[in-house]
Amino acid sequence: MSVLQANMWGQFGALLCLFMLVPDAESTIALLKPVPNGMQVWWDDPVMPTAEFLLTWQKEGSNKVEGHKFIERNARNYVVKGLEDCQMYTFNLIAMDWKYRQFGAGRKSGM
Repeated sequence: MSVLQANMWGQFGALLCLFMLVPDAESTIALLKPVPNGMQVWWDDPVMPTAEFLLTWQKEGSNKVEGHKFIERNARNYVVKGLEDCQMYTFNLIAMDWKYRQFGAGRKSGM
């Protein structure tokens, strides 16, 4: 297995572990704003110092994560491109501390 493959599988495993924790967390996503061919996701300041955010998205009613992005700690919004028109999506935002333990997350749906 190459280093790139190992890194990809490591990120995917972390994504699955963190994604399972999201439903019980409090909401931190403040706004979803449609943009051409996508959605802009805005969130509030985290309650604790943050190392990084993980944003995932999926079609409403689907268990398959369609995409994910690790986002720098100073960002407060991200534009997800390439979404299907007239399709409801669920966005999950996960905040992680410096040891990459989840301390906050939010979920919001929009079209």
